Amino acid sequence: MAAKVRIVLGGLAVRRIRVLIAGLLFWTLLGPAQAGIADDIYAQGKYVEAFGLYKVQAEKGDAGAQFKIAMMLHEGQGVARDNVQAAAWMRRAADQGNADAQYALASLYRKGDGVPQDYGQAASWYRKAADQGHAGAQNDLGFLYVKGWGVPQDFGQALKLFRKALARGDADAQFNLGTLYERGQGVARNSAQAAALFRSAAARDHVKAQFALGTLYAEGRQDLAQDYGQAAFWFRRAANRGNAEAQYSLGQMYFQGNGVTRSDSQAADWFRRAADQGLAAAQNSLGFLYAEGRGVRQEFGQATAFFGKAAEQGHVEAQFNLGLSYAKGLGVPQAFDQAALWYRKAADQGHAGAQTNLGLLYHNGQGVARDYEQAAAWLGKAAAQGDADGQNSLAALYVEGRGVKQDYRRAADLLSKIAEKGHAGAQYNLGSLYEKGLGLAQDYGQAAFWFRKAADQGDVGALNELGSLHALGYGVARDYAKAAELFRKAADRGLAKAQYNLGILYCSDGGMPRDYGQAAFWLSKAADQNDLNALVDLGVLHANGWGVKQDYARARDLYRKAAAQGLARAQYYLGDLYENGRGVPRDYVLAGGLYRKAAEQGDAEAQNRLGILYANGWGVTLDLEQAAALYRKAAEQGNAKGQFNLGTAYLQGKGVARSQDDAALWFRKAAEQGDPLALNAQGVLYVNGWGVARDYAQAAALFRKAADRGNAQAQFNLGRLYATGQGVGQDYAQAAALYRKAADQGDVDAQNDLGAFYVYGQGVVRDPAQAAALYRKAAAQGHVTAQVNLAALYVYGQGVPQDYYQAAFWFGKAAIQGDAAGSDGLGTLYANGWGVPQDYAMAADLYRKAADQGRASAQYALGTLYARGLGVARDKQQALFWFGKAADQGHTKAKAELQAEKSAAPKP
Repeated sequence: MAAKVRIVLGGLAVRRIRVLIAGLLFWTLLGPAQAGIADDIYAQGKYVEAFGLYKVQAEKGDAGAQFKIAMMLHEGQGVARDNVQAAAWMRRAADQGNADAQYALASLYRKGDGVPQDYGQAASWYRKAADQGHAGAQNDLGFLYVKGWGVPQDFGQALKLFRKALARGDADAQFNLGTLYERGQGVARNSAQAAALFRSAAARDHVKAQFALGTLYAEGRQDLAQDYGQAAFWFRRAANRGNAEAQYSLGQMYFQGNGVTRSDSQAADWFRRAADQGLAAAQNSLGFLYAEGRGVRQEFGQATAFFGKAAEQGHVEAQFNLGLSYAKGLGVPQAFDQAALWYRKAADQGHAGAQTNLGLLYHNGQGVARDYEQAAAWLGKAAAQGDADGQNSLAALYVEGRGVKQDYRRAADLLSKIAEKGHAGAQYNLGSLYEKGLGLAQDYGQAAFWFRKAADQGDVGALNELGSLHALGYGVARDYAKAAELFRKAADRGLAKAQYNLGILYCSDGGMPRDYGQAAFWLSKAADQNDLNALVDLGVLHANGWGVKQDYARARDLYRKAAAQGLARAQYYLGDLYENGRGVPRDYVLAGGLYRKAAEQGDAEAQNRLGILYANGWGVTLDLEQAAALYRKAAEQGNAKGQFNLGTAYLQGKGVARSQDDAALWFRKAAEQGDPLALNAQGVLYVNGWGVARDYAQAAALFRKAADRGNAQAQFNLGRLYATGQGVGQDYAQAAALYRKAADQGDVDAQNDLGAFYVYGQGVVRDPAQAAALYRKAAAQGHVTAQVNLAALYVYGQGVPQDYYQAAFWFGKAAIQGDAAGSDGLGTLYANGWGVPQDYAMAADLYRKAADQGRASAQYALGTLYARGLGVARDKQQALFWFGKAADQGHTKAKAELQAEKSAAPKP
């Protein structure tokens, strides 16, 4: 669109035949009376009658009449147009030495009008007329010498001929002579002399001279000062005479505000006048104004129409603009094939921008088959011309290794050159190379430097990346507020990645207040643009009710949308919903299928969860080896849960050979990541000396780390160490505090042990009622020891009213689970008829179950029943057998029974 108006060789003035007619003096060739009659009739527009009169004389050999009817045949006046006959009559007149006929015949040969085009014949006839002093012929013969048409190119000869014609006052020759001075052809270049000649011709209303003079002033020369005011003056003179190039150039003056008050509307008006005459440059510029809405109402349809008119004429910039319109769907339906077609036309003419855009179409497979080599070829052409966009895009190919051999160093070299010149895209890409250490030593400081350069120019990608560096503290001081500011700038401009990052920043517990409402707002923005990670994380907010109403169905829909597009994270989270029956019916088969899809993409969380399904046979065939293999895949990617589960598999020998050493290895890896389950498990290894040397102090340290992270098992285990004084000083109060933390999280072991503390007043004030409450919580969850302990409180009426029925209920719960103490306690109730009908047989059966498990009190009680024949046949030997079993465990009453039996035995 820049105003570039240059004088070109084709601008030399050559007369047209049509303008000669009015200037012929026929009375010199016809008789005065005849000439007057024919001319009067011709002047009245009675061409048929005039033609007849002229022909009579022409056939008599009158050269003037021959020339006249030749012109009438050429113009179709009074007779059908016949250029061949016109040329024949023209030759007859020319052969008689008529200079005007010779000049006109030369023009016919130059154009190939009625005769074969023949520059040699044209030159010959021009010379004949020129030798007779015909100024037009002298000028046009000079033109042939300039072009080298029909004569050897000879600027000196042209110069002489133009001067001869000028001496006869020919304005065309004056203009052409000025052109030779401007170009330095046949004479030393002299723009001042050219301007003087143009000015003289322009003063005589020579339109081309007016335009050329305006051009000299617009551009300025070493020997002619630039003067936009003079340029505008002469452009206007020529423009008002209808010269399209001058109209276009005057439009450019208004567009740029050079020599005139800047006015887009005036620019549009002059562009339109030139465009209506078919000037391609004006059509393109008018299209630009319509596209931008400057000086005219923005209308992309009009813009595209004008681009099309100019493009069809081969105007390279218009071809590029038309391609751009098709690529963006501006004023026309988006059509990448049409964009490629017009980009190619412009690219073939060397338009660097079109070469770049055509290369990008090949890269993306838009409108053409994807072809990275073609992409590289076109981008290379643009880059070779110094096109910054082309160089930047070519660098991207070197980074990707597409169409060219991957070469990060080459990419960095290309980017460095244009980044230093201020190309924002290159600055961003160079920052990315520094950030990732590709082709350059990794340097977050340099990355931040170049991202900042691009960000200062408003590059949204750079704003986002610089925000990430501030959030992480890489290459810059960690500053969450600054990160949020940068993310917001990019997010406000619609960059989905920045909207996502801003949403995540609001989710984090970093250096700015957590705000799930804002997180949901920005994640929604990104999700609306189909950012897959935003869809997932927005789903997480809905699943947890963070910043939005808890809505598993909404979470499901978001996960499903991203999962359908192949995002592994989404497949994992959707699988989690199906596994747990949240927002969907529980379906282990579907969960497993989704986990598998994500696992096959390398998602470690999905690999771990799929392993859990195999370990339990949920939705898949139980396969411990497959479970262990999946845990290993996740573990080797550094997934702490996978490492913990693999460690557990080794500890238990499930799916792998049992190995306490390997268990210790994987627990340690997970523990080093702070995984509370692994920290607790590693502590258990140290307590038991499994795969490591027994070390209670180390166990306590590990339990403490896990406990501090809220792990209930670790809180209980550390409490147990305080209760026993292992690895730490014995401290019942500290043990009770830890038990309480675990108990509040529902840990049944902690609830039971804390209950015991309340029974005995260890670390807490003795409170059987509180003990009963804690036992009840654990017992209700199936904890057998708590069930037995609660039953005992009911037996003795401690913390609860004495209630044998309740005692029997809870002993029974424990007994059903096969607990020896439960069977023993319930047996006692049946033996005594407490809370249940007295039933010695039932008692004996229950005692036997407990006795077989080695419970001494049950062994003693069963021996008693045998000794007395209660519920069983009296059997002294069975009685002694069970007393012996109990006595071996130190049961005092059993020992006494054995001693009594020994004392009662007859002595020898």
